Amino acid sequence: MTPVSKAPSPSKLATTAYYLSFVFMASGAMNYGLTAYFWAIPFAYYALAYAHRHFESRWPLIGVIAFMAVGVLFNETIEKNPLVFPILTDGYLQEVRPAASGSGSAAGELLGERLRVTGVIVGHPDFGTKVELIGSDGRTCVRDSHDQWFCYAPTSGAPLKRSEFSFRASGPVESAVFKEAGNLMAYPWLPIVAFLAAKDALFPSRL
Repeated sequence: MTPVSKAPSPSKLATTAYYLSFVFMASGAMNYGLTAYFWAIPFAYYALAYAHRHFESRWPLIGVIAFMAVGVLFNETIEKNPLVFPILTDGYLQEVRPAASGSGSAAGELLGERLRVTGVIVGHPDFGTKVELIGSDGRTCVRDSHDQWFCYAPTSGAPLKRSEFSFRASGPVESAVFKEAGNLMAYPWLPIVAFLAAKDALFPSRL
C-alpha cells in the first residue's frame, strides 16, 4: 500500500494569516458600505485553502464554510439588525423647534412630535454611505451635514415635502463598534491614503 503523503506543515506566518482571515471575514460581514463583503472574499478563499490543506479532519473546513455562511446572512440582513442600528430598539426621533423667547425654555428649544423609528435603509449615492430612517407613519428621514434629521412626507405624484423643523435621535443611530469594524474593508485603499498623507514629505512643493 502506497503511503499517503502529508502536506507540509504550515509556517507561522501562514497560520497567523489564517486566523487573521477570520477577522477580515467578520469585518466584511459587518460592513454596510458600498463594497459590503466583497473585499473579504480573498481572505475567505485563503481560509478555505488552508483548512483543506493543513487539517486532516474535515471539521475545520466545515467550520470555515459555516462562518462564511453566517457572515453573508448577517450582511444581507444588516438593515434590520438592532445590534448594528440600535435606533431600531424602541428608538424615536424627537422634533426640535426653536423657542419663541429665551424665557420659555432654558435650552432655547421646544420639543414637538415624537416619531418612532421602524426601519433603516442604507444607500450608496456617489459611492458613499447614506443611512435613512423610516418613521412609523411612513415618512423617510435623512441626516444633513449638521447631524440633524429632516423627514419627508410620503406623497404620490408630487415632490416630497421636507419637515419644517429638524428632528433629534433618541440615541445612537449606528453602533460605533460595528461601524469601525466594517471599516477594515477599506484596506485596499490604505496605500493610497498613506501616499496622500506623506506626499508633502516625499514631494515638497517648490515655490
